[in-house]
Amino acid sequence: MDLKDLNINWPITGADLENWRVMYGLSKPEAAEAFGIPMSKWYAITNSDISAKVNASQIITDRTVVLTLLLYLAYPKSAPIHQPTNITAFYRELGFGDELADRERFSNMIGRSVATVYRMVDKMNMTGSPGRPVQCLVDGVSRLSGTPKQKVQIMEKIADFVKNNHSVPELEEGIKNVRKKKNKEES
Repeated sequence: MDLKDLNINWPITGADLENWRVMYGLSKPEAAEAFGIPMSKWYAITNSDISAKVNASQIITDRTVVLTLLLYLAYPKSAPIHQPTNITAFYRELGFGDELADRERFSNMIGRSVATVYRMVDKMNMTGSPGRPVQCLVDGVSRLSGTPKQKVQIMEKIADFVKNNHSVPELEEGIKNVRKKKNKEES
């Protein structure tokens, strides 16, 4: 599927999540669960009252939630009703190993840091648990039919599309400030 055919109005907002929920006839708790979002956060980010501090018109700042929405829209079979996927097994199924390049590639595909991948998928059995948004994304991809190579291609295609179309100014500014601070400390 060509992601451009989804006719998405960028950037993604809480209204887009609510539209997806209504389109599939899900309850709010089911939709929140599908994205790994706590109920209180779901109600806030999908609130239609634009005078509220947090509401449906605001940009979704969690990149993994945006990746998951695109996955669900582009590949409806990936949408919820599941048992959680074992992240380590999924990582290995996709053909990834213990090399840094593999962890970097996977981290981009799930919208998280390389350090997070190390905690979730560790060769020394010190595995950590993924956050709910990552778990939902991985579960969605796991439900797709296809080879591991095809699943990697789907994840990378969606990740690249989001990277090129969904910007969150507050997060980008925060990243720049962290880099500036780090550079000053190294000087």
